[in-house]
Amino acid sequence: MPAEADVVMAESTSGEGVNYGARSLRAKAAIGLLALAFLVAICGAGALSARAVDPAPPSIHDELKAPASPPIEPAEPAIAPGRDSVAAIVNGEPISREKYLGALEKQYGAEVLDQLVNTALLRQEAERCGAAQNEKLEAEIRQRAQQEVDAVLLQRARVQGLASIEELERNYERAGGRESFAALRDRLAQEARLFAEPQVLADKILAQRIQVTDEQIAAEFASRYGPKVIVRQIVVRTRADAEAVLTKLKSGADFSALALEMSVDPVSGTRGGLMEPLPNQGPLGAAFALKENETSDIIRTEEGFHVLKMVRSIPARNAKLEDVKEELRQQVMQTETRKRIPELLAELRAKSKIETNLK
Repeated sequence: MPAEADVVMAESTSGEGVNYGARSLRAKAAIGLLALAFLVAICGAGALSARAVDPAPPSIHDELKAPASPPIEPAEPAIAPGRDSVAAIVNGEPISREKYLGALEKQYGAEVLDQLVNTALLRQEAERCGAAQNEKLEAEIRQRAQQEVDAVLLQRARVQGLASIEELERNYERAGGRESFAALRDRLAQEARLFAEPQVLADKILAQRIQVTDEQIAAEFASRYGPKVIVRQIVVRTRADAEAVLTKLKSGADFSALALEMSVDPVSGTRGGLMEPLPNQGPLGAAFALKENETSDIIRTEEGFHVLKMVRSIPARNAKLEDVKEELRQQVMQTETRKRIPELLAELRAKSKIETNLK
């Protein structure tokens, strides 16, 4: 059985994900330009990591990892070509900037261009509907970009066993970077505009289209502050497989081990079926009727066929709806906006003429 720490982890994790569709606006840019910019900056500064640590859980920023040792300074070639035309020199062999940029375009060009097209479409729509007529728009874009960079830096710090960005900064400065840490953050924030700008523009456009209802706020309140249960689950594709799961459990099979073996859920399946705390909503709310260590019947959802096992209950938090109503309204708006972004982009593309010239 997984340790109690697993349950604590599930209870303390929000479970709220950022979902902009199959390929998010944020992921496209982060995997491309920001990842490259951060890697170049950190590699140029030398190693920030003082010791090896286990990697962080997978995320869109997984590529942003500092090397374990300082890079080897390239030696000058016997005949040095023009520095402006050379991206790197390997044991005297130059790699041209043209080859370097061509590789970047081939690997990231379509995604980055797609992102730029999305930004142009959103900017045009924001101007058309008046959503861009805001003196604070530029400041909001800069703030969003800085928040994203700080999130990357904080993750980088934690991967290295550091508690804060400030500790990461001290390591960086000791390594003797080519620029100050503040300059690095500012430069990365400028590059992070590639995904910060379309996010802010989409927020502005959709704020005019989405009306948050009292019912949605009440549901969000129940989800955040109401009672919850911690359960384990096994998710399978067919009812026959679910019935096989129940048969094995009745024969004495360990639920956690069976989840590791049979569950198709990519998150809980790797944790012995342990889920994030569940509110009393949706089909899986049936878990509230279970007693501790009791197993459910088969529950069907869009994800497949579930079998649940109750771990324990979490009482409601002490909060009043009126005290947190505005905060909840903003959260619901954010959630609804994220759901609608793919639909918005599809709408704008359908009524626009877009020509691309990448090979």
